[in-house]
Amino acid sequence: MYGKMFIMADNKSTVTTEDLKNAEVEAAPAKKAPAKKAAAKKAAAPSGEQMLFMRHGYGYSVGTVEFTRDHPYQLVSAVVAKQLLDTTQFEAATQKQVKEHYGE
Repeated sequence: MYGKMFIMADNKSTVTTEDLKNAEVEAAPAKKAPAKKAAAKKAAAPSGEQMLFMRHGYGYSVGTVEFTRDHPYQLVSAVVAKQLLDTTQFEAATQKQVKEHYGE
């Protein structure tokens, strides 16, 4: 036999078209939205640029911007910042963090 057999509440062994027409639809449980990440503080930058911090790794290059161990803070465009922040390797940097790292 091809197909599935359903046992109805009234113990009928087969389901008819009429049974399907009269069936009550069981509501599916509502899905919860995924938890949002806490917004990172952004360093002030002109023209939609954002200061990012390379959290780990030896280096990373994107376009003309190079993150290194000695210079893990770099100013990147908003588009590049969004792409890099989607990874776990980068995070938004604050002015305080940059000043503490470079001793200003």
